[in-house]
Amino acid sequence: MQPDRHTNAFQWVVFFVAFIIWGSFFVLNLFVGVVCDTFNTMQKKFGSDFLMTEHQKKWVEMRKKISRLGPHLKAHVTKHEPESEWEKKLHLIVKNPKFDNFIMGCIMMNAVIMMLVWPGQSGVIMKTNYWLNFMFAIIFTIEAVMKLVVLRMQYV
Repeated sequence: MQPDRHTNAFQWVVFFVAFIIWGSFFVLNLFVGVVCDTFNTMQKKFGSDFLMTEHQKKWVEMRKKISRLGPHLKAHVTKHEPESEWEKKLHLIVKNPKFDNFIMGCIMMNAVIMMLVWPGQSGVIMKTNYWLNFMFAIIFTIEAVMKLVVLRMQYV
């Protein structure tokens, strides 16, 4: 006996989809609940910093002290001054609002170009899209390297 292909079994589709979704949420909720409960129990038993190493505890204390200093002094303590001439020039470029506007424009143009893909494209359009995406990848990589060099860990 074979099932009938043209039978409309929509109610069973709804049932199995709902069962899979609600069943997985239930199991996930149980798991997260047990993990959170265990963590809270251990935190009460051993203290709030029981998962940190001594170095991490010292770092947290230092950050708390810097936070208490106030915004002006905090910016002064964590500020990194460019050392070399090329770093100063790069710093001026990266901190310039025009640079951010240029990168935002590149992001928007890249999004538009990625939307211009459809089945049956001509080879010229596919090749143009490929090279434009490659160009944007190079621009974004250069931006990331510039910001990492200039800002170091300041933007975190």
